[in-house]
Amino acid sequence: SEKKLNNTFDITKTQYFQISKNIDIFTYSFPCQDLSNQGRQKGMEKNSKTRSSLLWEVDRLLSDMKKNWKIYEMPKYLLLENVSQIGNYKNRKSLNEWISKLNKIGYETKIYYLNSSNFNSPQNRKRAYGLSIRKDWKEKMNFIFPDFESIIKNKKPLKCILDKKVEQSYFLKQLDKFKKTDFVLTKSNINKSKLIGYTNFSSEAYVYDINFTGPTLTASGANSRIKIIDSNKIRKLNAKEALKYMGFNESDYKKIKKTNLSEQKIIYLAGNSIVVNVLEKIFESLKF
Repeated sequence: SEKKLNNTFDITKTQYFQISKNIDIFTYSFPCQDLSNQGRQKGMEKNSKTRSSLLWEVDRLLSDMKKNWKIYEMPKYLLLENVSQIGNYKNRKSLNEWISKLNKIGYETKIYYLNSSNFNSPQNRKRAYGLSIRKDWKEKMNFIFPDFESIIKNKKPLKCILDKKVEQSYFLKQLDKFKKTDFVLTKSNINKSKLIGYTNFSSEAYVYDINFTGPTLTASGANSRIKIIDSNKIRKLNAKEALKYMGFNESDYKKIKKTNLSEQKIIYLAGNSIVVNVLEKIFESLKF
């Protein structure tokens, strides 16, 4: 396999011939800000010039491949990941248009809405995954789309990714003065309490029980600062824990630390990432 470093680029300026032929898995996505409940929900319609409309640059690339390459030179599988709002009533028309476009290019697609907590992860993180397979390859491999959505395993507790020893700087001593509401267990197996009088922003006021599933880690905002009760004290997750929360391991953390990224930047990367456990399960289901 070819190893590429510093391979960041502007997708609007990328041409199909700059992409390798005979790719097994072509992964793609686009900024979620215009879909997410936390954003302005401008959508992903073609030619709308939103950040989420960058999806249609992938359409341009795949269409150009189709025009210029033999069918067997096209990627065998495509995999999209984004927030689950991609399928809500505001974006459903654009999503169906995208699936139809993929069909015309030569791919059959299934959209899954998967929660990482059902894949041996302690994090409640529901995301949409669009798995596409080239039609001729599907027939050749006798491929059947897996039933991932029926997978439900015993929920892992947040405490399974926590460090045994944590620097004191992660303990939020200034919050000890606030009283807490009783803990409430949600349908997602999250047990949370609220700091009384701390802030009017609910997400920022929540603290979580480490013996249950944890909330979705985000790149910014309140859930990039997940607060937990550890030894009866309130603290936030550190960067290593944030990566482990996403399914990475301590070795991955050490490699990233060598780049001299700050703790906050690493948490930002983790919040923008995909839970490794879910990706592994999808990849294992593919036929070659």
